[in-house]
Amino acid sequence: MFDVTAAARFGSFVEGIVQEPNLLGGFWAPEPYDGVVETWTYPALALALEKYTITTAREQREFWNWTHCLTPDLVTQELQFAGFDAPEVYGDIAGAEYEPSSPTFAVCAQRT
Repeated sequence: MFDVTAAARFGSFVEGIVQEPNLLGGFWAPEPYDGVVETWTYPALALALEKYTITTAREQREFWNWTHCLTPDLVTQELQFAGFDAPEVYGDIAGAEYEPSSPTFAVCAQRT
């Protein structure tokens, strides 16, 4: 079982640059920092890239976060190509009902 970023989430990615102190509420470091996130989108692939640059008094770090937004059909195709049975699709990993407008979903896949 694993979670998947849904195709419905792709529209929430906005290309651009955001810079702010303690970006994302201090998520990236316990000490004060300057955070920059640069976002690029690739609509034909439903793919987004977020590059985070975190600068503290001691160091600068970069994180490249690629997010591929998928549909249950695309996940099913990939899994079957890899030899898995068609997966069960859920709204989350706790087994909630799948909702197409949700930003994430979960699949349970197995080989028989």
